[in-house]
Amino acid sequence: MIRLQNPWGEKEWNGPWSDDSKEWEQVTESQKNSLGITVDEDGEFWMPWYSFVQYFTDISVCQLFNTKIFSTSRRYHEEVFYGEWTTNGVKSGAPDDFAGGCLNFSATFCNNPQFLLTVSQPGEIMFALTQREPNEGTKRRDPYVTIGIHVMKVENNRLHRIHQAMAPIGTSDYASARSVFLHLRDVPVGRYIAVPTTYAPREQTTFMLRIYSDHKVEPRLLTKLKFPRVRGTSPHEMAHQRNMERAKQIKQIELQERGESNASEGYRREWTELLEEQIVATQLLLCLR
Repeated sequence: MIRLQNPWGEKEWNGPWSDDSKEWEQVTESQKNSLGITVDEDGEFWMPWYSFVQYFTDISVCQLFNTKIFSTSRRYHEEVFYGEWTTNGVKSGAPDDFAGGCLNFSATFCNNPQFLLTVSQPGEIMFALTQREPNEGTKRRDPYVTIGIHVMKVENNRLHRIHQAMAPIGTSDYASARSVFLHLRDVPVGRYIAVPTTYAPREQTTFMLRIYSDHKVEPRLLTKLKFPRVRGTSPHEMAHQRNMERAKQIKQIELQERGESNASEGYRREWTELLEEQIVATQLLLCLR
């Protein structure tokens, strides 16, 4: 026998051992009381195991965490983040690219969202990564994106994103499923970065990351730094400036040592080449702007 409850609390099982079935006549009132059996429209019911196996096709096992502030039982701290893997850039690695794939793709892995955790006391941390239903609200059923999560130990003074993948201390299974989980036990004091990823780069979807810990780990999202481009620092502008400086130096040498009207053929040739480079660099700079 198995005891079940409809979470919506309305319809119940109406086969053998349902609330009003004759099978319950074999059970005394004291036995019903000891089992906590009531006949109410509360959505709770019992089923024979063979009926359960016959009518149910999927089972999701949920782990419940006590997050109440005032509680006599063990309490967990919960942090929830919402994010997405996006590829707004033209190519992988662009500034708005947040879909770098798993560690197999080391060149783009660090593009993924990154979360910094500070562990002040040894303890356990659990991660639950959940992706959006692909066709929520429709009858169509597309496959889930394959997702997973890595956790890496970083320097104790780290405040910003990592730009080179490190060996993880923990990795979840990668699965084409709604949720994946990672349970780390006896995590030493220090700082860590959690990286939720899709399996392959450039796969896009939204996600929810929940972090449970027996001590506060103060997780926060690490954002990409965006520096404004300083005028004159692009490769083309720097080449332009170098050519101008060289041209000035050669011009000064011509005027001082040989005279402008008596410059040697070699100097005139070098001067001409520099002017041609200057024209090309200027045209390229105008096109880029």
